[in-house]
Amino acid sequence: MYRAEVPVKEAAVEEVTRANNQKEPRELPVFLLGKGFKLIVVALIVLVIGGIWLMMYVKGNNSDDAVVDQTPATSVSIDEATKTKESSKTEQSASKEKSTDEKTDKVTITAPEANSGSMNYVVEAASVDELTMTIEATGGDSWNSITTNTGEAVESGLLAAGDKKEIKLVKPTNLNVTIGNSQGLNMSINDEKLEFATDAITQNITIEFKQK
Repeated sequence: MYRAEVPVKEAAVEEVTRANNQKEPRELPVFLLGKGFKLIVVALIVLVIGGIWLMMYVKGNNSDDAVVDQTPATSVSIDEATKTKESSKTEQSASKEKSTDEKTDKVTITAPEANSGSMNYVVEAASVDELTMTIEATGGDSWNSITTNTGEAVESGLLAAGDKKEIKLVKPTNLNVTIGNSQGLNMSINDEKLEFATDAITQNITIEFKQK
């Protein structure tokens, strides 16, 4: 009877031992825990760096936009200043040209002394390349004739009362002028009026052109 009970006890001891072994949890290797922790740390660092880079990128784009917005205004300001400067230069150049033209166009007419018997008028100008003679009938009709010293006709015919005529004189030297009604005729050269030396109705005069 004693021998029969021994195997039963041994079997019971084995069952208890097996049960205890199953209840104990399996421990993970230490090197696996260390590697996972490192991966988590690295991932967090990458996320932080990525966030910082993204913020700097967005900020940089906003800064570039601000610079782009300001550039057109600066360009417009420079363009306006350039246009103003060019306009000023153009006005100054036009003013100088006008002043030069006025000096060139200005003439001086010297009439003969009264009762001297001379009918010679002298016209002086900075340039005699081209002058303008104007005749205007202000007090009735006037028949007029203008020729060069070589006999070439410049103007000939009746100028009706109220009519006005401009005659271009290109490099003139001397002109012979016959006026049918000096009391009703105004004559000027480059807007400088020629004053008749006598009151005679019909006059035969000569005009001599000289360069100053």
